[in-house]
Amino acid sequence: MTEENQPDNIFNKMEKEGNVSNTESTQTTNSQTVGEVDYDKLSDVAVGDKKKYERESLDQQEVVIEKAQLFNANPETDELITAFTNVNSKYYKSNFIITFDKKNKDGINHREYISGTIQFVQNDGKLSEHSIYYEDKDGLPPETQIANLWTEVAKFKKINPLKMSVREFMGFLNSKPKAILKYADVKYNKKIYKKNLVEKFI
Repeated sequence: MTEENQPDNIFNKMEKEGNVSNTESTQTTNSQTVGEVDYDKLSDVAVGDKKKYERESLDQQEVVIEKAQLFNANPETDELITAFTNVNSKYYKSNFIITFDKKNKDGINHREYISGTIQFVQNDGKLSEHSIYYEDKDGLPPETQIANLWTEVAKFKKINPLKMSVREFMGFLNSKPKAILKYADVKYNKKIYKKNLVEKFI
């Protein structure tokens, strides 16, 4: 499985910089006001107590998906990408994170960034709805992690993937479904990494 070259996403940055603490994680959305930091919202965790998130293999383990989070792209900070097939089509990549009930040795819930979600820039300059799943002229879906996840949800629900909405997709993932994971190889910036991805829902 390959992962397209892309700018670092929120979760990868947190991993690399060791900024994931051993307390409950929070996500900053692009709706947060830029400016002075609210003193009352600063972390009480000592910097020496913060731990880098350690991913562990959950290969063939049964897990419960605790939550799925879909984030809007931020045109102010994200890279604007021109589509290969149409130079007039431009888009941003969006973040999608799923969190599992299993914890690592540091007591932090395992979670994964699932790549492949994008938002197109419309004629009025606004962002489109999230594009997660589609099929080409040959009836084939994109080879992305998010499209694979979408397919597995549709397969479990026994519906045509094209007949499922993003709301239904997110609703299912946030209903605490059970799944079997696979510890898969993914390619990112010409390097191979491991991710815990959904193999099937049960």
